[in-house]
Amino acid sequence: MPNNPALDKFIGFFEADVLNLYTSHPNRYELDTDYFEGELKTKEAYFYKLESSNRLNECLNKIRFGYHNKKDGTLCIGVYLRDLKEAPEEEKKVGSVLG
Repeated sequence: MPNNPALDKFIGFFEADVLNLYTSHPNRYELDTDYFEGELKTKEAYFYKLESSNRLNECLNKIRFGYHNKKDGTLCIGVYLRDLKEAPEEEKKVGSVLG
């Protein structure tokens, strides 16, 4: 992982397999990626379902990320913390932040 305190204020690192939690729910989430960078967001139909049941606090806004190789060669993602800050509390607990 990069050892840059300034970068740590903007980017949070997570295991890349955390994305599987979202791709396993294709009716709820949309993942756009080119395996260099990507964006995760709530699908429009699911957004309206949350809205109609007064559960918009569960809506996942756009979360942008980029891919990064760890020292051992495995893949992780760097998430823009500003995007994650606006995510529902449950989403902030998903995955393991890398040190």
